[in-house]
Amino acid sequence: MTEPQQLTIHLSGDAVVAPALRIIQQTVETVSFCLIAVDSGDMSKPAEFERARMQMRFSGDMSPDERRAPYTNWLLSNGFQELARGIRATLDEALLYTEIFHLIESGKRTWGEFPEKVQEIRRRGTRAMFPDLMAAVNKGLSAPLHFEKEFLSLQKVRNCLEHRDGLVSDIDVDKETKTLKLSLPRFKMFYEKNDEEIELQVGTYIEANTMICVKNIVQEREFKLGERVTFKPEEFHDIGWGCWAFTSDLGSKLPKKGTV
Repeated sequence: MTEPQQLTIHLSGDAVVAPALRIIQQTVETVSFCLIAVDSGDMSKPAEFERARMQMRFSGDMSPDERRAPYTNWLLSNGFQELARGIRATLDEALLYTEIFHLIESGKRTWGEFPEKVQEIRRRGTRAMFPDLMAAVNKGLSAPLHFEKEFLSLQKVRNCLEHRDGLVSDIDVDKETKTLKLSLPRFKMFYEKNDEEIELQVGTYIEANTMICVKNIVQEREFKLGERVTFKPEEFHDIGWGCWAFTSDLGSKLPKKGTV
């Protein structure tokens, strides 16, 4: 009688966070570069190309500011969409990781049922609405996510940029505050002077032997009804940092990494 073979499954936490980290890097670099170009470039007329066989022209003159607003919204809309896509991809991987981990922990399994279970988890993750997917992942982690509420606020801002051209409407705002709020975590590096926290910026000079402190804070930005949602390049960089903090938090709370 042939002895049963043992299959060893390796669960990689790095593979779970990799999709989000890759897309965050690409998106922050691309959108920041393009926002700077739009802000400093000549917006008085459409771009022209020396070797173009034909040049598209549209009736009606637009001022530089009239061009800059939709250009900026298009960049931000696609940027937020990409950030959300990266987080979604990592949540899909986290769902597979946590459910396979707990499946194996619950007892011995055969190879025959394993591929079917993987496909079933994949299908469930793909079909789930974003809040439901996040809730399902949260159940399998070693501790609840810190920034779940904050990241859901990013989804609301994304919907406004994508579906309403960045103009805040009734459907976007909180019923009580009448504002659309973006709340995302970031690191704050600072030193204390006269009981005041002085945040470090590029080029900040401090005295020798000054103690530098680091802590997590939640940075908020509010938009009123009828206001246009927009961000400067450095603000979008901070948004990317917040997505990184969410991804890092998720990665640190995956069940025991390694060989199961």
